[in-house]
Amino acid sequence: MTNQDAIVINESGMNFGPFPRENCFCIENSQCHDETGKEKINIAEFLLLRQKQNKPPTILVVEAKSGRPDDKVPSKEIELKITEKNGKNEIKFKELNPKFRLALDQYVDEIRIKLTNGFLLGMASCLGRCSQNGLPETFKNLDFSKIEFCFILVIKRRIDENTSKPINVDLAPLTAKLRKELAPLVKSWKFHSNNSVLVLNDQMAQKQGLITP
Repeated sequence: MTNQDAIVINESGMNFGPFPRENCFCIENSQCHDETGKEKINIAEFLLLRQKQNKPPTILVVEAKSGRPDDKVPSKEIELKITEKNGKNEIKFKELNPKFRLALDQYVDEIRIKLTNGFLLGMASCLGRCSQNGLPETFKNLDFSKIEFCFILVIKRRIDENTSKPINVDLAPLTAKLRKELAPLVKSWKFHSNNSVLVLNDQMAQKQGLITP
């Protein structure tokens, strides 16, 4: 694959690619996106077509972020106390910091909107409902009754100020919440729910062949 045949997309401090041009639709910078008006809809970065032998083609809808909600708001649990009316028995329990819970809800909702809009606008372009300028021919010729979609959030890890090394955090809670928010879309289109929504850090995305160091 020569440089002219490949494309690299820089987003959120990460280099995605190189990908074959015929397999990548940069939807965020597309004419189809421009046609949504002055106040453009929030949308994912790009769509990537992957085809493996003996498996149905899959289109990855990719969104990139340079941080997580707990970068600004502490995610640690806080202890709450409830004293019964008699003033003797005190019940203690823990729950997430309310400010973090709100930040997480807003963060996931933003990602859900971008991934959903990326899917919908991509389908609109593939079906000729909006401009196909910049849409690779390979996307136009797909049989969408057999296509799988995978919605992917890639997060660049934060660097520890003391060690200068990336900080690895548990992405399972964020993955579970995003899967719940995208469940109506995944179920209505009958995608394979277990593999249709992924949250990856930059190291994981590199292993998946999505980004280069």
